[in-house]
Amino acid sequence: MLILGGGVVGITTAYQLQKDGHTVTVLEQASQVAEGASWANAGMIAPGHSFVWSSPAAPKILLKSLFQKDQALRFKLSADPHLYSWSLRFLMQCTAAKARRNTLLKHRLAVHSQSVLQAVVREEAIQYDRTSAGIL
Repeated sequence: MLILGGGVVGITTAYQLQKDGHTVTVLEQASQVAEGASWANAGMIAPGHSFVWSSPAAPKILLKSLFQKDQALRFKLSADPHLYSWSLRFLMQCTAAKARRNTLLKHRLAVHSQSVLQAVVREEAIQYDRTSAGIL
């Protein structure tokens, strides 16, 4: 098996595949693993941050982002037809009902991921600076 990317998802996928008996190779473009998106979140594991971007407020925020560059969610015009296809699918998820459903699904995935992490930490006797009493 070949895994592209040595971030948290690539490494944990490789770990599970190897544990299941597969031969695994991880290719990472950086000099070390976890130097991309996995590095930028400061190691925070927060299943409470499960709100989706595709909310009823998103279309207005995206429209403002064309003119105001300080928006957290930004849209940049492009001639790429795939972007327009993706954008249409994104906008179709921006109803209150779909945002609520998608947030619940994302939260369920986050809670499951946290329990899998706890199992790996326990099975491999991994020691790290972990706190579960808040972020301060």
